[in-house]
Amino acid sequence: MATTAQVIKGKDINNEFIYEEVNAYDLNDNDRNKTYYCIGCGIKLTLVISSKDRKFNTFSARFKDNQHKEGCDYDKSGGYSDKDRENFNFESFIENILKINNPNKRNINNSSSNEDYDRTNKITNLRSFVEICRQHSPDSYIGDMLIRDCFLDGRVFNNYLDGFQSQVVVVPLFHRYSTNEKVIFFNYGNRTLKVNFKNENYFFEVRDEIFDIGKREAKIAIAGDWKEEGEFIETTVSKKRQIVNVTSIINS
Repeated sequence: MATTAQVIKGKDINNEFIYEEVNAYDLNDNDRNKTYYCIGCGIKLTLVISSKDRKFNTFSARFKDNQHKEGCDYDKSGGYSDKDRENFNFESFIENILKINNPNKRNINNSSSNEDYDRTNKITNLRSFVEICRQHSPDSYIGDMLIRDCFLDGRVFNNYLDGFQSQVVVVPLFHRYSTNEKVIFFNYGNRTLKVNFKNENYFFEVRDEIFDIGKREAKIAIAGDWKEEGEFIETTVSKKRQIVNVTSIINS
């Protein structure tokens, strides 16, 4: 069986295919915004960068109207197996992202500990979590949870007009920022989200990245323990792993 690593890369100035086979593991984060096509059936693919090693990079056909043609030898379901999704434990995953490092603390249960989980499941960080959630309907399950209950993107916007309070991943819309407070404000539903940054340098890094992409175009996934605080729904970013730029995943 061939793998999804071999693709048709790009088009020339006459909008004709350039038949150039490339391997995903030869590419890096700078290549994510380029256009790729399956060499088997011609559909558009997106480069997915692995959190582990380049050899785990892959090409993904994410949406229902952009799936590999039946019988295509290059269909690998975006590099994620049904087992990856079925065995995923969101509570363990979100705890691993949000927790403050404590070498004396073991993980929350034996079968889904972070140490074992990272070795056996490709959904290891926020980017890979967003990637697989976008491959499936919000009414699909990831582990024992509906995607709509743990991943709040534009598809379930209307379900959360009045807000939410829980440990979830959100892809909100940028609103404004406060340099004095080191806070970035976002909108989701009819509510304003207030994201506090413990690290000043990381606040400026995220703010500048949003402006580099474009305030309206930027899509930032935020993993947080969200709570109602007055007029806002708030969370605090303590670690870089809590935020990831997913503009290429959402907008492609």
